[in-house]
Amino acid sequence: MDIRKLVENFTNWNLEEIEIYRELISTRDDKAIFPPYIPFVGKSYEQFGILIYAKAQNIALGDRYYEYLKNMTTEQRVRRLYDATTYPDVAIAPYNSGVIPALIGIYLYAKHHIRLESFDEIQNCLAVANYYKFSLNKNGRDINPDSLGRLSNPMQYRELNSKLCKHELNFLRPRTIVTFKGWHNKFLRDNGYKIVEISDPSFILQGGWGHFRKGGSYYKAADSVKDRTAMELAAAYSEKCEGNYKVKNKIDSVRIYLLKYYQDWQA
Repeated sequence: MDIRKLVENFTNWNLEEIEIYRELISTRDDKAIFPPYIPFVGKSYEQFGILIYAKAQNIALGDRYYEYLKNMTTEQRVRRLYDATTYPDVAIAPYNSGVIPALIGIYLYAKHHIRLESFDEIQNCLAVANYYKFSLNKNGRDINPDSLGRLSNPMQYRELNSKLCKHELNFLRPRTIVTFKGWHNKFLRDNGYKIVEISDPSFILQGGWGHFRKGGSYYKAADSVKDRTAMELAAAYSEKCEGNYKVKNKIDSVRIYLLKYYQDWQA
């Protein structure tokens, strides 16, 4: 897949429309707002056409990743996801923790009866990006793109990101988009894309609101799964996840989360 044209278009994208949000955008320096970035695209992406859309990289001015971005060239910023070689290099949480690659591993088994063991093998089969290409932060607090009351014109911000996404979607031509719940899904459906909507796994870290406890909705769905391979994959994947998902009780919640979606996709 020749991405040079997409790199060129995103590098030269006119960002005048987003200047009104400058003070809230943390992906910038004293000279300019950093350009939008193109997706990571796995070597075997075209086999299944699965695109993952997370929401936003909530980068704060001065944090470690911001300092990393600040020292990049413009082209390196545009290619920062695309140039990833392993899944931890894709700077999207909870993707680089392994939870989203694990979920796609479960999807591939549920829908295509393909068993892949490693997250890097799974990454070869997908593309991944954030729907929102600019990180919003105020007084050190992330701004959720679905709660844009602090912006003077929230629809303009959404429409700008939708233009960028439409451009990359025309390039990628995904057959399936796996994405978190949110406003952006209306845009995707209205443009004729097949959506597989999932809950952001970060709610596992927030305690799961009872869904993972015995009797909870995710627990009951996972408990009804009898397919041995699905159970083995979910257990193995959950043990491989990193970061805050590595804590013992979170490992089991990840396993339940994966099996809940296996059950949904089998149904």
